[in-house]
Amino acid sequence: MDTNEFSKRLMLDPAMKSFYESEVKRIATSFVTTAFLGPKIDQYANLIRSSVAADTHKPFTLADFEAAVAFLRQKGLATAREKADRVAREGVIASYIHHGSRLGAMLELNCETDFVARTDDFQKLARELAMQVAGLSPQWVSRDEVPPEVVAAERERLAAEVAASNGPADRGEDIVQGKLDKWFESVCLLEMLHRGTDRRIGDLITDASARFGENIRVARFARMAVGETAPDPDQEPLRPGA
Repeated sequence: MDTNEFSKRLMLDPAMKSFYESEVKRIATSFVTTAFLGPKIDQYANLIRSSVAADTHKPFTLADFEAAVAFLRQKGLATAREKADRVAREGVIASYIHHGSRLGAMLELNCETDFVARTDDFQKLARELAMQVAGLSPQWVSRDEVPPEVVAAERERLAAEVAASNGPADRGEDIVQGKLDKWFESVCLLEMLHRGTDRRIGDLITDASARFGENIRVARFARMAVGETAPDPDQEPLRPGA
């Protein structure tokens, strides 16, 4: 069934048309991050429809919607990669203070133009990322920022841990690398999963870059919690001259 035939069938079969629309909305909803892009679902639904009509150039059925979404997302990733080297000097500094005012975070999210920086979607994204920093306490923005000596020390610790476990010797390096990747996920913001989803923060940034048509980057962040700088009561104080 080609596109024209399918469209005619939709016009003649109200039940099928209703199901088609519900499927488009469902996939569009799963395609975006609804935590801060809910109002954009209809726009993404239209993109899915247009991709089927204009971009895929192939017969389709309802089962092809997932492929249409993947196609659109791949186009967005390519667009984001093209913009990654462009200078992003505009943006916002977002903050999040947890209930009780005992925990807070600030984050600088950059873009290329003040026009994008002033949009609600961009500012909501920045605040969402600040909440992520407050909740999961990353230490670096990306794995590229982790000092080499820190990575080397962690790799050495993991290698010793794997060796002590008496696992298969021929897979030792792969196991260590897998554990190191999991460690990066716990300390680097862009490697972390977005709260309540299976998507990485880095993927959200890439999608935002494709959506806004600009280079989007997390420049820096800071996290503070009441009492974290106080001396450890279990640590023996240094004696003068020690």
